[in-house]
Amino acid sequence: MRCYPVSTGSTTWRMTIQNVPNPWNSQRVKTDCSCNANEVTSHSSVNKAIQCDPPSLWRPMAKRPLFFACSLCALSLVSFITQPAQAAQTGLDLPQPNGCYAVGVKTLVLSDASRHRDLVVTFWYPATAGTLPFAPYMDKKTADAVAEEWKLQPGFERQVRTHSRTLAPVVQRGPFPIVFLEHGTGVVPSIYTILAEGLASSGFVVVATNHTPDSLISVFPDGHEVRFKPYWPTDADRRTQGEAIGKFAEDVLVRDVRFVLDKLGEIHCTMISGMASWICPTLAS
Repeated sequence: MRCYPVSTGSTTWRMTIQNVPNPWNSQRVKTDCSCNANEVTSHSSVNKAIQCDPPSLWRPMAKRPLFFACSLCALSLVSFITQPAQAAQTGLDLPQPNGCYAVGVKTLVLSDASRHRDLVVTFWYPATAGTLPFAPYMDKKTADAVAEEWKLQPGFERQVRTHSRTLAPVVQRGPFPIVFLEHGTGVVPSIYTILAEGLASSGFVVVATNHTPDSLISVFPDGHEVRFKPYWPTDADRRTQGEAIGKFAEDVLVRDVRFVLDKLGEIHCTMISGMASWICPTLAS
């Protein structure tokens, strides 16, 4: 049994996980959540003016607690946006990132000519504080697809407020380590905004690729979209389906990540909105 502190909103909770020897048997994983008054902290108390050093890859930072926090926040979000009256009156601020950097966000389309494949890639990064507008939680087409799939309130994305500013200037204190944030099947990268903002505020550059057709939807700047499509034989047995999924991961998903990583190295020469100054030194180090 292990206990992990989990920060949600302004309170730190302690989650106890009861390990189950065989995850495939009929037993359930037992969880117990309690709040320890001695562990209560406030995200608003974090002083953003504190000077930060880029995180060391050898220093343990957010481990399992961060993933538990992301899961809890996602559940809270789904619960909230299914209540139309409450959402219309109050809206929802995502949890304040508890790192010492402000957060910027930028989305690019990277084209792999060798595979005739375009990828929408979103970057969250350590930024300088400013007054630029906060980025939307997700665009309308993506939100409509998510609402339809998850049976959520239409227009829920307008009630969700993020903490990352669109095209905010990058903090010139790098280089910063790069983290690839890979989405699950049938979802979109923006549902991981809480996790991405938390990592970026702690000094990481977060790179989230929207992998078609594995994602629920990918919307491109020109307005066209690519929807999720099963890449396994739906009428086959599970073994055959599993083999098809594994082949797709190797032939498409892994190659996507390698392409994006290589493309980040080329940014040093092409200079996309000043990215070279903070990404390329990381790749070279």
